[in-house]
Amino acid sequence: MTTIGNHLDGISNYFRNFTTSGAIAGINNRIKLIERQAYGFVNVNNFRERLLACFSN
Repeated sequence: MTTIGNHLDGISNYFRNFTTSGAIAGINNRIKLIERQAYGFVNVNNFRERLLACFSN
C-alpha cells in the first residue's frame, strides 16, 4: 500500500473540516524542548513545574 493510501483518512478529514494537527504538534515540540532543557533534573516535580509554567496563562 502507498503512503497516500495509509493516510487517506487524515487527508480526507482535512478537506472535510479544514482542521490540522498543528496545535498539537506545537505543544509536543514545546514539551520536547523543555525535556531537552531539563536534562539532568533530579526531581521530576521540577520538570512538572516547568511544564505548568510554560502552558499557564
